[in-house]
Amino acid sequence: MNERDALDGAAKYESFLRKCGVGVSKPGSQDLLVYPVTDTGSVESIVRETWDATGERYLSVESVDAHRATMFWLLREMSQPKRDEQWLSIGVGPGLYEAYLMKHFYPSRFDLLDLSFEQMRVGRDTARGNISRGVAKRLHRLQATMTTLPYPSNIFDHAFSINSLHWTSNWRQVIGELNRVVSKREGSRIYSITASANIILNDELRSIAPDLNTDTLIDAYEANGFGLRQVSQLKLEHGQYQRPTMRFLAVFERGASTEGKFEDRISRGEVGYSEILVKNNAMFVDNY
Repeated sequence: MNERDALDGAAKYESFLRKCGVGVSKPGSQDLLVYPVTDTGSVESIVRETWDATGERYLSVESVDAHRATMFWLLREMSQPKRDEQWLSIGVGPGLYEAYLMKHFYPSRFDLLDLSFEQMRVGRDTARGNISRGVAKRLHRLQATMTTLPYPSNIFDHAFSINSLHWTSNWRQVIGELNRVVSKREGSRIYSITASANIILNDELRSIAPDLNTDTLIDAYEANGFGLRQVSQLKLEHGQYQRPTMRFLAVFERGASTEGKFEDRISRGEVGYSEILVKNNAMFVDNY
């Protein structure tokens, strides 16, 4: 999609969010992700309890600026899908990005997976009055872990991982699972967004994926047959909890080159690169 249409789509997404109540300050929202120490079990159970405990208050954690800029990038990088395509998104939380993408592109099926049943319930109930029945019927929500995806191999045309990989220490296994369930045809894509760890977290959660960074992420995707096609750096003056936030956004594609450092591929024009800055409610985009 061209940049102007992507900006228009992102503005419509912002209207959709406000109808859903996103960005509305709610009591206690500043303490949402402080882990309630009642579970001494696995990291997975700690993460599940943390997100279940946020409930409807999660909608006030991620700023509207963060939502709008992320949707702009997604729309800009996505091409018009075929109507028979099937998509997957992992670690969706309430799944509002996915609900809007379904509404906008209308693929035949969009599977949404998250560890927290409560997050998916909130997303379903929040979006219910703002999407058509036809759109809702094509969204399939499932509570499950990312590390063992409950789907057959080669079933999805494209996949999304939006701010999810840093919630598991087994993130390389998750990428391996995405490789398994995403079609082997050339051109199949994974849209990957990884968040900085500057949200309020206790030590148990802050150190879940200490080895996840830009270089290790690219290496893991390319080891699974997905070359880097496009990369963007997103800088938000007001991100999660209205604090400065940085994100790494990347398109990985089957058939794209994996030769050489990604910086060299950018300089050769093999990989697109842009910087997106959101400040004072205005978005600035520099393409290189």
